[in-house]
Amino acid sequence: MRKAQRGFTVIELAIVAALVALLATVAVAIFTDVAAGARIAKAQADVRSLATGVYAYATQAGVLPSSLEELTAVTTDAGGRPLGPFIVMPGAPRGWTPYRYSRTGDVFTIAATGDGVTVSAP
Repeated sequence: MRKAQRGFTVIELAIVAALVALLATVAVAIFTDVAAGARIAKAQADVRSLATGVYAYATQAGVLPSSLEELTAVTTDAGGRPLGPFIVMPGAPRGWTPYRYSRTGDVFTIAATGDGVTVSAP
């Protein structure tokens, strides 16, 4: 009489391997989407924070800054009083363009692009 063999057949192992590969693929796709969403949310928060710094600078100095770097430096107003720094410059999320600042007269825009999206303020 022959003893019953223990173990798995090749077909059973192949099915398990295919299921594990399928689950790993789904998990990676979900993680990638979540990571992109987090980068977009960070960029949106950074742009709003930079815009708040520009408004604070304009309120105290009476003019818009000529660049974002002015928000991180100590400057003086027309009366010689020290102003700033207004903000710590955040770094753009990985894979994104650096934050861009432009102004025309009394209107300014801060923007960055990445993950197929452009975020801007105000």
